[in-house]
Amino acid sequence: MGAALRAERDPRVHRLRPFCLATAVMRRTWWLSLVLGVFAVLVPLACGGSEGLVKTLRWSDTFGGWSPDGRSIVFASDRSGEWDLYLITIGGRHLRRLTHDKAREEDPVFLGGGHFLFGVSPDGRCPGAADVEYLLSDHGRARRRLGGGVDAGNVYVSPNQRWIAYETSSSQSLYVMRADGTDRRRLVDSAGSVAWSPDSKMLAFDAAIDQGSQVYVTAIPRGRIVQLSHLPSISNNPLWSANGNEIAFSRAANHGSGPTVNVVVRPNGSTPHSLPGSLAGADIEAWLPNGNWLLTDRTLLRRDGSVLRRIKIPGGAYLYPSPDGTRAAYEQEGGRIIPNACDPDVFPPAPAYQRIDLVNLRSGERHPITQP
Repeated sequence: MGAALRAERDPRVHRLRPFCLATAVMRRTWWLSLVLGVFAVLVPLACGGSEGLVKTLRWSDTFGGWSPDGRSIVFASDRSGEWDLYLITIGGRHLRRLTHDKAREEDPVFLGGGHFLFGVSPDGRCPGAADVEYLLSDHGRARRRLGGGVDAGNVYVSPNQRWIAYETSSSQSLYVMRADGTDRRRLVDSAGSVAWSPDSKMLAFDAAIDQGSQVYVTAIPRGRIVQLSHLPSISNNPLWSANGNEIAFSRAANHGSGPTVNVVVRPNGSTPHSLPGSLAGADIEAWLPNGNWLLTDRTLLRRDGSVLRRIKIPGGAYLYPSPDGTRAAYEQEGGRIIPNACDPDVFPPAPAYQRIDLVNLRSGERHPITQP
């Protein structure tokens, strides 16, 4: 009795009683906690697969470009309420905001030396209208207009970051200039795809100069333009091999009405031959640095056309391979709709991309980069 009374008066016993009560309740209702946990995971998946988890975010992230060392990416996001630029390591641990203003900045790419090239829409509203001018930025602190302002649509930075090729948004004219905006040269009108050689000394592109799209190559800065393909075939989408010794492009016979094949030639147009197997009519997206892997429609193929791996990512996602070709970033689409603040005929509402994920091209393993 005395011991029981002392225990009753011991303050430590009073502190332990709530804990013991909670423990007893948990022991009797563990099954309820398990059911609720499973329910919380399965419901979002049932409502849209892995995208169901992405829909909970309140902003959109759009891919810009890889850093030359493959350790970081630069991207645009409206997570602050305005469209600004951000830099993040691929592990997602170190995030830095590069711009802080109401203008809409997007389509960023690395220029080396802490500089970035990106587009600006002054009114900050219209998605995809950030081609008003392109600017240089030093970690977001200093910026200036590029060459007095460039009406640029698509921009292509050379691997050594010393040259910039761009297509004007109005006429699709192709220009090339130094990264500081000097030594500008107009190449052709009605240009399509553009690809830099690995050593940054040559530029391949397709353009409809006479009739029908053909593939051309020119030396930088003042080389003559050499035609690699000829009528009656229609050719486009040039890609360089990792060693710069070959160029692959798509060719459709009979002025484009015939079957499409992928052809490989040397930069001088010699020794043309078609790629075999699954690569014969595929839309090649990237020729990876090891020289033997090609990426097409979320499938990794060997040069002989055999399938190496099918990349399991959401349908419609485009892969952006890392500089070493071992990984690729892609945009995980969510359900939020971009508000239409512009001409609805030009900028219709569209699903927004919610985050940027990473996939290992060898193992297929995936994980998010920009998810908070």
